[in-house]
This record gives sequence, structure tokens and C-alpha cells, in this order.
Amino acid sequence: KWPLLALVLVAMAAAAWLPAPAQATDDDRKKAALKMLEVAKFFYHEGKFLKAAEGFHEAYAIDPRPEFLFNAARAEHLGMALEKAVEHYQRCLTLKTANKKLNERAKLYLGQVKATLAAIAKARAEGQQSASDKTAAHKAGELKHEEKRLEGMTEIRAADPEASRLASGANSTTDD
Repeated sequence: KWPLLALVLVAMAAAAWLPAPAQATDDDRKKAALKMLEVAKFFYHEGKFLKAAEGFHEAYAIDPRPEFLFNAARAEHLGMALEKAVEHYQRCLTLKTANKKLNERAKLYLGQVKATLAAIAKARAEGQQSASDKTAAHKAGELKHEEKRLEGMTEIRAADPEASRLASGANSTTDD
């Protein structure tokens, strides 16, 4: 009984002196996150913003730093994945990080993205309305002659520009 107890106590003492596996895992996680960050930064600087966003999200999943999430949102913003950018800027703001500059920039860019989405929605609505108005007018036979005219077709008389010029008499020369 005593030898077994002594063995357990020795094992516990040895374990106390060894670095905790969680510590090694934390270091490995931080290193992995920094590697993902480097990949994301590469894609960001190459203008491949959506690939960069994926890398920033992977870095954030490994090591949830608000900067990683912010940079993912910024890359989505620049890559025109605007709905995702809104979601991730908003999540940055809910983190209530101590980084005041990050919070201010997230709020600024969130406003920009929302304004862009509103402008796109308005343009789509106006375009759909205009298209339906023209379709209705066309069906009613109300299109004016000017609206039916093809653009630039009166000047073109042949597929060969030289033939068109000769046919119109422009720059014609006579042999003497």
C-alpha cells in the first residue's frame, strides 16, 4: 500500500515540475494563428480580399483577437462581401475591446458599408421600377421613335470602314 502511495506522490510531484500541456497548446495555437495571419496579410496585399478574409477568420478561430476579426471584416468590405462585413464589424463592436482605435474604425466602416448597401438597394429598386415602367410603356405601344433608334447606326453603311467612307463620298479622290 505504501509503495503505491509513494509512487503516486512521485508522479504528482514530477507532473508539477513539467510544463503543463495546456501551456504548450497555447503557444502552438498562437504560432498557428500568427502563421494564418501572415497568409491572410499576403492575400490582402495582393488584393485577394476574400481569400484574406478567410485567413483572418481562421486566425481568429485559433486565437480570438479582435484585430483578426476586424481585419476579416475589412477584407470582406474591400472584397464587396458587404453583408458579411456588416456582420463582422458589428461583432467587433460587441466585443467592447479596449482598443479605442479599432472600435472607432469598426464603427466608421460599418457606417460606410451600411450606406453602400442602402445605395445599392435604392439603385436596384429604381432600376426595377424603371424597367417595369419601360416594359409597361412598350406593351402599351408608347415608346417614341427616339427610344427605338439604335445608337450610331446611321453612320455605318458597310462592315468595312473603307467601303463606308467611299460609299459616303468622304475623302474620295479622282484620278486625272
